[in-house]
Amino acid sequence: ASPCILLIDEVDQLMSKRGTIQEHEVTRRVKNIILEWLGSEDRETIVLCTTNRPEDLDEAFLREGRIDLRVPILYPDYKARLEILKVHTGIVRRVPLSQNVSLESIAQRTQLFKGNELEHLVKLSQQIAFERILRSKSRVIRVTQRDFELALQSFTINYEQRKKELQHYMNLARQFVNDKRFLNEIESVYTSEKSRLDLLE
Repeated sequence: ASPCILLIDEVDQLMSKRGTIQEHEVTRRVKNIILEWLGSEDRETIVLCTTNRPEDLDEAFLREGRIDLRVPILYPDYKARLEILKVHTGIVRRVPLSQNVSLESIAQRTQLFKGNELEHLVKLSQQIAFERILRSKSRVIRVTQRDFELALQSFTINYEQRKKELQHYMNLARQFVNDKRFLNEIESVYTSEKSRLDLLE
């Protein structure tokens, strides 16, 4: 099917270090075929792999020429959260917002939220607005800042656990990212976000 993009999700299940799991003979053969193919100069495929456990990956798989760029996906920072909110209010769902809605303030208050949680926040705000409008029998449907505030109150985020996860994945990024400029940028974002979290405490 090449040229194409191939996505291998949870690649650690296939490309784990030798001896970490009991490998079936077929799995071992498939693994060797993929390793050989990844190193082929004739390959016309961009390979994207995802994993939550980069520390379990076989070093042969991570060798330059097979996996050239390692990109950590951390919790979205302020700019990313704002863009996610804009996408889900303006493009995906076309949410009618009141003039008093400040997506910037919502983005500031949703640190350590995941992308799917920000999407759910928008949906929940819409639902609250709809229920409010039904009660008032109004014909004008607008999501207000208050609707977002009420939706935010329904989230129970374990910030301590997420801060530990962020620190863990930041340590993995320092260990596995092979582009120093990219790592410096991540460090800068991480430090900025951590400072904001410390201020919230």
